Amino acid sequence: GFVVSDRWSLIVKRLLTTVSEIENPVHIAYFAIHRASFSFNTEIISNEQKQSLVDDYLKRLESHPELVGLSENLTLPGTFVNVNHVNYFRNLANGIGYYTQIKNKLGLKNKLNTIIEIGSGWGRLARIFHNLNKVDTYILVDLPESLLFAFSYLKVDEVEASIKFIHNSDDLLNCDFKQFDFVLCPVHFFNQIKNIEVDLIINTFSFGEMQQGAVDYFFNIIETNIKPKYLFSWNTIFLDRNKHHEAVLSYGKKDANLISLNVGPYWQPKSFELSTTEISGLDNKKTYRNSAIVLLEWVNNSRENLIDIFKNKANQLVYGSELWIIYNFLIALWSDNESDLETFKSGLEYWMVENSVTVKEEFNFNNIGEIQYLNDRYAQVKTNLTI
Repeated sequence: GFVVSDRWSLIVKRLLTTVSEIENPVHIAYFAIHRASFSFNTEIISNEQKQSLVDDYLKRLESHPELVGLSENLTLPGTFVNVNHVNYFRNLANGIGYYTQIKNKLGLKNKLNTIIEIGSGWGRLARIFHNLNKVDTYILVDLPESLLFAFSYLKVDEVEASIKFIHNSDDLLNCDFKQFDFVLCPVHFFNQIKNIEVDLIINTFSFGEMQQGAVDYFFNIIETNIKPKYLFSWNTIFLDRNKHHEAVLSYGKKDANLISLNVGPYWQPKSFELSTTEISGLDNKKTYRNSAIVLLEWVNNSRENLIDIFKNKANQLVYGSELWIIYNFLIALWSDNESDLETFKSGLEYWMVENSVTVKEEFNFNNIGEIQYLNDRYAQVKTNLTI
């Protein structure tokens, strides 16, 4: 089953305690948007920051003209800019950033039928897709406490939208998803979503913060019950989970997983972008944070065939390049041949040297979560072969 991490248990408890005396859904919606629990904390911005926001908006609009008119109604004085009658602030910019990445990776032109977002927070990305008329039904999956804020926000901001909140198994069993713009599904009912065609599943940064059991819970359901056409993931990857600042800094190692992209042999990569940034880790020491923007496409093929196909594709790519890495990572994840693991490890280490990750304080290649997971997996394969 799904296990909530200590970090998010505490965050949710604080959120509910704070809003327990609030009855007006508008005030709850404001709280969801402008507190850092779900995203960035809203702060008064300087003139320089205002100009940066204006430039950012105009640049995005030039590439994505459909954004014209997309505005945030629930703003606070001094925290946003108004450009061409559009209220634009950091949280909206961040959500648009996710939208444009998804649009570009998918080559999205036509309206999607159904999107599921796991870890949907207060509904920022759901609202963007709905406002831009890019989806018929958007299913938000999160902790029920988080969905309280999403329901308030969408109810206040999208007054004409039809919203269904799943309260129990019967609600889900009898739900005609096509009749609703938004369906809010608490995480413990996620395993009961079946027999619907899903175009896209989205997760942004919450897989990387979950315990391993929670990540595995989601992927088991995705690959067994849902089988979407595409999976979009923007999450931390290839880092020392014991020093992962969001999950470990205040909550201990057990809140961090080893591998967030723990997928079975049902996917082929359509795109993969790997980047690294410097952050303050434990004890404020400078360390690294790798993240990957991944688009996977569901395929019906055997594990053996996919491994062969990926090896052929990887052999045509530059050694240690980003696409080379994702192909060889999936090969290592699915193969029983230890040489495939060594190939992946050498290529990943090469990328890290080339991108100066290895010079970061606290770096230790053997402490990378995926490396630890794969080493353990292959040790188990060896054990099974000797039995």
